[in-house]
Amino acid sequence: MFIVITEQQPCQISEDRNVGYLCCVSGPLSVTVYTDRGGYCPGESIGVSVVINNHSNSDVLGLEFHLIQITVYIASKGKQLNSM
Repeated sequence: MFIVITEQQPCQISEDRNVGYLCCVSGPLSVTVYTDRGGYCPGESIGVSVVINNHSNSDVLGLEFHLIQITVYIASKGKQLNSM
């Protein structure tokens, strides 16, 4: 799942799943991850808050998430090279 986030807007992503298989589904598990904003500078700490609603019979043993850095370069003025 990909989400486009502006730098100053808080970031939030949620996922809901039913735990179990076929006839042995024990209940829903909901995970929501929050950050205070969407953009950070190199070296800054990133605070993350997680809310887990576990209505299943299974224990949550851990949580793993990955941060992806996307860099966008924008030029407003400059010289245009002529191709020969």
